[in-house]
Parts: sequence; structure tokens; C-alpha cells
Amino acid sequence: MRESFYYPYMVEDIYSRKVVGWEVRERENAEHASSLIRKASLAEGISRKGLVLHSDNGTPMKSSHHAGCFTALGCRPLIQSTLCQ
Repeated sequence: MRESFYYPYMVEDIYSRKVVGWEVRERENAEHASSLIRKASLAEGISRKGLVLHSDNGTPMKSSHHAGCFTALGCRPLIQSTLCQ
């Protein structure tokens, strides 16, 4: 029997702590993350001007594809360290 791994993706409003979008995927990549951010923005009617997107230090979140998504969405990325201090 083959092991399966799943990757949860979640977008949360850090002020209200409301989960505004989520998905579970079999692969981790920038396209999935970018798609979820777009969908969550549209569904919530988020004004993207001045939007700051906080994320972990994972590979998909640092990719050039994702950087292009930030530009297209008009938001500014803020990559967080995965280590707490």
C-alpha cells in the first residue's frame, strides 16, 4: 500500500481570524497557492490595494510564479520565518 500525503492550504484574515479560503491538495506548488489567494480575494470582495499577504517560508510561497501572482493581485508579500523566537 502506498502512503499518501496531503497539503492543506488556508487563507485567514489576521484581524478577524476568519478563514476566507481553504483547500487540500495532493501536491504542494505555487499554482495551487496562487489560485486559492485569487479565489479568496474574489469571494470576500477584498480590496487588494494595500493588501499584505503574510506567508510561511515554504518553497511555493517564494517562487517566481507566486511573486507574479502578488503583482497581479496588487498585494505586497511578507514572508515569515517558520521559526518562533
